[in-house]
Amino acid sequence: MPPKDPLRKPTTFAEAIHVVEQSHGLSEGAQIVVHVGRMNMNAGKHLHLVVLDYKPSLFDESIFIPLQSGNTFRAIDNLTGQRDEYAVELLNGGMVSHNAVVTLQDGTTLRAVEILPVRLPYEFTPMDEKIIHAGIAAAKIEGAVYRSFRQGLSEEDAKRTMVVGDEFFEFIEFGEFIEDFKFIDFGKLAQVEKRPLRLKHIQREFINLFPTAEIPSEQKVSDTLASAGFWKPKRRPKS
Repeated sequence: MPPKDPLRKPTTFAEAIHVVEQSHGLSEGAQIVVHVGRMNMNAGKHLHLVVLDYKPSLFDESIFIPLQSGNTFRAIDNLTGQRDEYAVELLNGGMVSHNAVVTLQDGTTLRAVEILPVRLPYEFTPMDEKIIHAGIAAAKIEGAVYRSFRQGLSEEDAKRTMVVGDEFFEFIEFGEFIEDFKFIDFGKLAQVEKRPLRLKHIQREFINLFPTAEIPSEQKVSDTLASAGFWKPKRRPKS
């Protein structure tokens, strides 16, 4: 079943399989694996990123279909026919069939899998994201707060080989391929020690990183970084 909103990430495995079928086609020898990664946010909260890794054949590159993020999912146990709610981590490494049935690593088979989305306490705009990246660069804490999707990946999944390249094919390990795919660990961003920074310094870093973007005001920079847990809000004094 396709998502009602084509721009919305799929919630169910059936929707995700439909996306694969419509966009890439389903080959008989395809392998579909579930990857689940934990993303820490500030205030001690977290959620899990869920991605289907669709590999049409041994000689094709993986195609990644992101689903809604969440910490739990509902599904029907194929053996008992009972519908239950599970921790989403159980899906990690599961194999998905063309009819959206997932076989977990312990052999359990589940159907009608539906991720229960987590509502984020805030939604960052593209401008907000640029400001956060500029703040991280200005504070020189990139190594502390950017986390690779390679972290948390099982060694078995990391060692799987895939083919890359358009003209000259090369076999590389999946773990090596996703090593450079990084996201911000907001939990670490809130906790890591940062040197004192002036808002103008962050604005200059913003211009260096995004020279064609509109320059945000100092108040916008301050508010956005406060929402991300970068620092405590800095407000203009009341007149």
